[in-house]
Amino acid sequence: NVVSNELRLNLLKRRLLTMPKQVQDILLVASALGNEFEDRVLEMSMSAIAPESEGAHHGERTDLIAASLQEAVDGGILRRTDSSYGFIHDQLQQASFDLCPEEHKNEFQANIGRSLIDNAEEGRELESLLLIA
Repeated sequence: NVVSNELRLNLLKRRLLTMPKQVQDILLVASALGNEFEDRVLEMSMSAIAPESEGAHHGERTDLIAASLQEAVDGGILRRTDSSYGFIHDQLQQASFDLCPEEHKNEFQANIGRSLIDNAEEGRELESLLLIA
């Protein structure tokens, strides 16, 4: 049983590496947010790798994120709950984070923090971000 779990995990890691770049980018940002994350927090964080000015309009970007998250769910990388997503295994979260080169990880995490702060609305959003930290 342990062997079959390891085989399944290795297959999922390989599947992660064959997913489209946009899905990998979203999983990379998600992995920096933790094992579980809300899609709205993920969207606020996305400017860490793709500033709004480089991409689609807000609605198109939201649709792209939703489609990419669904592809990751369908691929067995993420699970969906009522109000959030989560990696099905901590090793898949780590494999997603490892998509970022080691020498860029600190800067990447700092960019996510800045994106969250820049995109936070007064009050409630900022309180949610403090809970994440």
